Amino acid sequence: MEIFEPYRNPVWDYAYDRVLIGDIRDRWGELGRYDAILCLDVLEHFPKDQAVCLARDLLTIAPLLFVTTPSRAYPKAPGEEIPRRNTSVCSGRAICPA
Repeated sequence: MEIFEPYRNPVWDYAYDRVLIGDIRDRWGELGRYDAILCLDVLEHFPKDQAVCLARDLLTIAPLLFVTTPSRAYPKAPGEEIPRRNTSVCSGRAICPA
């Protein structure tokens, strides 16, 4: 899952079977079950309660969740705009009610 399509690169075709482009909150229904999920430099983009909720939800579709966050602030690339919304990450799922 990648929200910022300009990050697409040739390595994806080699390393991944499939990459969904978009907001995980909009594409949740397209996800299947996985052996492990990598959540690399993602959760810091959400308010803390929503990040915790997303992590819990991800653990319902995979037994292993690997999480990283940046060790310091990094500037965004010129023109890089990542959409943000103030909606609940997990509305509609019982594990983490909105």
